[in-house]
Amino acid sequence: MNMLDKVANVGRLLLDDEYFRKSTPYGLEALLLTYDYVFNTMGFRKITGDILGMNKEMVKLQKFLGMFEEGYLKEHTYINHEFVDIHIMSLFFDQFNMSYKKKLKFLLKSF
Repeated sequence: MNMLDKVANVGRLLLDDEYFRKSTPYGLEALLLTYDYVFNTMGFRKITGDILGMNKEMVKLQKFLGMFEEGYLKEHTYINHEFVDIHIMSLFFDQFNMSYKKKLKFLLKSF
């Protein structure tokens, strides 16, 4: 987190394999609670996050919710014996409160 610039960089959410075998809202709820806290309690203006290139579903979800792709790093990080791409995604305070939060709450209601 950069308190001077009011920019937070979020890490990856790692869940046990058990949660990937069934439909659960844990990841979505974690996004909502974390982003809401960073923006509306801590007063940050921007959140950025890295998504692995192989995680196409998460890139698609984040774009649907309102994040935008600010950058793309080709073969940037080494995971499981190979170099993988990274999508750099960003979200601003206004976008979060106007649309991202509403879309996320809508998805959570489906569980």
